Amino acid sequence: MFGITVEDPSAKEGEKKPALHVWQNSWGLSTRVIGVMVMIHSDNRGLVIPPRVVETQVVIIPVGITAKSTEEQKTSLYKQVDALAVMLSVANVRVETDKRDGYSPGWKFNEWEQKGTPLRLEFGPNESKGHYVTTARRDIVGADSKGQIPITELGKQVPLLLDLIQEDLYKRADEQFKTHTKTITSWDDFVPALNAKNVCLIPHCLQEKCEDEIKELSARKDAGDEEPEDAKAPSMGAKSLCIPFEQPGGIIKGETKCTNPHCDNLAESWCLFGNFVTSRMV
Repeated sequence: MFGITVEDPSAKEGEKKPALHVWQNSWGLSTRVIGVMVMIHSDNRGLVIPPRVVETQVVIIPVGITAKSTEEQKTSLYKQVDALAVMLSVANVRVETDKRDGYSPGWKFNEWEQKGTPLRLEFGPNESKGHYVTTARRDIVGADSKGQIPITELGKQVPLLLDLIQEDLYKRADEQFKTHTKTITSWDDFVPALNAKNVCLIPHCLQEKCEDEIKELSARKDAGDEEPEDAKAPSMGAKSLCIPFEQPGGIIKGETKCTNPHCDNLAESWCLFGNFVTSRMV
């Protein structure tokens, strides 16, 4: 917001001083961040939420309880599950146990996967005898997601595994972003790159009028029989996303032209452009 002023606190009684503009900033943080997280990390099985921000980092699910299990066996197993949860809580892990009756372990697995819980621990008679827990990572599909941790190492290994999941999620997202970031110096390559779900790093003059022209030129128009300016243009035009702090080389001051074919200005810096879809990757 602009034009916010306050009275000068240094003014003495009866003294009039010009109003002061307030100091403010905005990180632009909103619920959109949640949407981006969901789009980047999740899969067809449901949510995948990074361990640092998820409400429940670990869920412990009892397994191996059957109709033939006695009440004593069930009670003993549940007590061990509660003890495991205490061990993890002491290690500052946000943990829950799922001991609900009437639901199979497989049903519970699926529900917690849909919720995006990063790590599932399975504990049954076999685990109890072997003094270990079976682990299942949410961010990996199939047999590679499974592992084992000795109970004596639980308080140490689970936090390390959560850190690894966080790191792997970041690496995969960063790799995806870099793969879909294209350095463009010719307008002929700009719209096709956007249409291929990429963001484009282009030499730009940093003028608002030029940015508006790029948005207009890169948009697909729908006006009866009117032909679009670029038949392959995405339905929504490109907009500037940011001026990266780390600027690649290639712009020669006083020589390199702006990528906009209708702009006569010289490029000031590399600027990242994307449309409605690709901008969600930034």
